[in-house]
Amino acid sequence: MAASDGVWVTSVSSYGVGGSNAHIVLESAETVAHLTRVVAAPPTQKKPLYLFSIGSLTEPTIGRWRDALVSAYDGLTDDRVLRSVARELGRQTRAYPSRAFAIGSSLDASLKFSKPVLRHSNASPKLCLVFSGQGPQHIFMGRQLAESYPAFLSAIQENDRILVEKYGQGSMLERTGLFVPGVECKLPANGVWPVQEVVLSLVFIQVALVDLVRSLGIQYDFVVGHR
Repeated sequence: MAASDGVWVTSVSSYGVGGSNAHIVLESAETVAHLTRVVAAPPTQKKPLYLFSIGSLTEPTIGRWRDALVSAYDGLTDDRVLRSVARELGRQTRAYPSRAFAIGSSLDASLKFSKPVLRHSNASPKLCLVFSGQGPQHIFMGRQLAESYPAFLSAIQENDRILVEKYGQGSMLERTGLFVPGVECKLPANGVWPVQEVVLSLVFIQVALVDLVRSLGIQYDFVVGHR
């Protein structure tokens, strides 16, 4: 719809059974010239500064990362590219324990990075269980675990018993052929299953994984799941 000032506004929503929930509102720019004035800094202004961060599994790799960046972007002054590089480096860095950073107007040989630091010590690692949403289902999911670990198969069967005896539904194992070794799956191999089977299969496997982790004596500190 168009506002009274002529600016167009639109909204897009995505609410899925798999837990992908998002809503975004977009507003049109006034003119291309207006965008140019906002994005492009006047030549009289000082060069913008960027935060370049590097992350790796080990400290020696930090130096090789720096050399690779300088080799690829030395002499580059395009603000859009440098901002994009800085943003992507920041996203990647968060996934690695060894980190270093530098602040500068470009990625040239004179840029000095900080001394690498270890973000997390391996002396006392933290373990987090992450529960998935809809999407990872597969006809062979959990088969090898059921074959190798009696605790896993027992948890799957207990889930099915509760489904039948407590909730009065038919056996998911008998209906689908999932999980149990030597039983042929009756669901499509492409993963396009009825929503009921998707939800039940993911609940079964994730509850069974928790029971398996506990049976192995593994203790976890955090749990993350989909609401």
